[in-house]
Amino acid sequence: MIKERAAEGVLPSEVLQTELRERLADSSIEVRRVVLAIMGAAKNPNDVEAVLAALAVETEASIREAIFRTLGQLQDSRAIPALLHEVMDPLADSAGVEESMLALGALMTRSVPGEGLNVAALRELLSTR
Repeated sequence: MIKERAAEGVLPSEVLQTELRERLADSSIEVRRVVLAIMGAAKNPNDVEAVLAALAVETEASIREAIFRTLGQLQDSRAIPALLHEVMDPLADSAGVEESMLALGALMTRSVPGEGLNVAALRELLSTR
């Protein structure tokens, strides 16, 4: 129900959002997966830092993929360095790279007035790697 409400644009309460962020470190893979799905549906920019912090310690490939998917759904430019790192990492899992590329694509096609991506700078960064 939380995921459906979030998809409708109704954000969970601040208490619930805090609880969700804490559950990103849950020992259950399924709990982490559900939390990421809720965060992606809610599109709350305040979740970006927590999702990036989870990425820094996550070792499960399927959850890393879910993190990249969520970062694309959140459409926040703060995710770009982490997404680029995954794409450029020669040891990265191919499914993780694919999700990162899709997330970057979502970021590049968004239309937020005054906060557009500098495509030329992104191309330059990619060409130097």
